[in-house]
Amino acid sequence: MAPYSASSLCRAVRTQALSRNPLAWKISPARNVATSSGTATDNVAKWEREVRTKTLIDTDTITAGHAHLLALTLDPSISSDYSSIFAQDRVIPPGFHLALFPPRIPEPSLAPDGYDADFSPPEPFIQRMWAGGSFEFNTDNPLRIGQSVKQTTTLDEAQIKNGPRGQAVMVWQKKLVENQNGKSVVERRCLAYMPAERNPTRDSRTLPIKNTHEFERTICPTPVTLFRYSALTFNSHRIHYDNHYARELEGYPGELTKMSKLVFTV
Repeated sequence: MAPYSASSLCRAVRTQALSRNPLAWKISPARNVATSSGTATDNVAKWEREVRTKTLIDTDTITAGHAHLLALTLDPSISSDYSSIFAQDRVIPPGFHLALFPPRIPEPSLAPDGYDADFSPPEPFIQRMWAGGSFEFNTDNPLRIGQSVKQTTTLDEAQIKNGPRGQAVMVWQKKLVENQNGKSVVERRCLAYMPAERNPTRDSRTLPIKNTHEFERTICPTPVTLFRYSALTFNSHRIHYDNHYARELEGYPGELTKMSKLVFTV
């Protein structure tokens, strides 16, 4: 799934809702790492075996102020009185968990592109982007303002995908979000890791829009929108706010709108 560029400022986003679950979306499967060959893929297979033993546990508290700042970033027309919108014990909208559990990682421990490296495969697969994912919301146990919550992250799957510009490692993470009553959200997130030399060309990063769609909404992200969203999610991935880095080092037409923001907006 190609990213959206903020340099175009305003773009109509047409999304075809899935028939069974409009909040679930996933990329097509690729080959398992174990079936690939070569030095680079052998290193990835070794890394996969090691990282499968890793479990990250993060905790957070759902606050009215933080939820309101996120809502204000997504919809500037809402009221500035957050207490009237996000009262104590109110259910937060689906997807707002993406602004919880910020990566509490010191800057020297981040990857050169500003992203966390907890589940990053070895070189040469060092350029990343959000490629897809799925959400399962427990409607009997939603997240609410004031709750203390926990997120457990593990490696779900790692795959080698071959495309027209070479190989990429698709890393699927499983994120289980729980409150005091148990499971509330299960997210499966896929990050694509590509070799640095496989820089995209500006002409090849166009997202085709299907002629048939079930709903449509126009999104006009600005650099200020991207900055505010990055700050709220503590996402320091440079392709989202550093125009020079996005253009000159990774070959995009400009800084990119985060896929998670599109999930929020849709």
